[in-house]
Amino acid sequence: VGSEAGWIEDLSKKLDHVHYLGPFDYFKEYSDLFISADLVFAVYPTDLANNKFHEARRFHESIATGVPLIVSSGTYMAKRVATLNVGWTVKEDSSDEMYEILEQILDDPKIIRGKRLTKALRKEHLIEHYADEFIDALNKA
Repeated sequence: VGSEAGWIEDLSKKLDHVHYLGPFDYFKEYSDLFISADLVFAVYPTDLANNKFHEARRFHESIATGVPLIVSSGTYMAKRVATLNVGWTVKEDSSDEMYEILEQILDDPKIIRGKRLTKALRKEHLIEHYADEFIDALNKA
């Protein structure tokens, strides 16, 4: 997380039930972090075209592990999150929006279960399932 996203760390300090861990070693810590997570933060700066139009691996990993995610509004991932009802969207620099979502979840933890992370959807987002589509798309390019 770069300095542009430092607001999320600051916000986490205001909430007793939020533990922001910052950057992590993907290969060493991935499994344990996803198993223990209630939400995945995948808010990227939208001034880069790649971030505006990509679908991050974290998007698929969140769904595959059954953990709702929060992404940047106005992006392709935001459209997918809304369509699949698997998380929330926030402006990339809006601590107010993020705080509101976290407060809602703390007030009513069942709100997380309201996200449709069904077994079938989770299976569909395992790397084994979307890797073939990705490879086919590369071969057609």
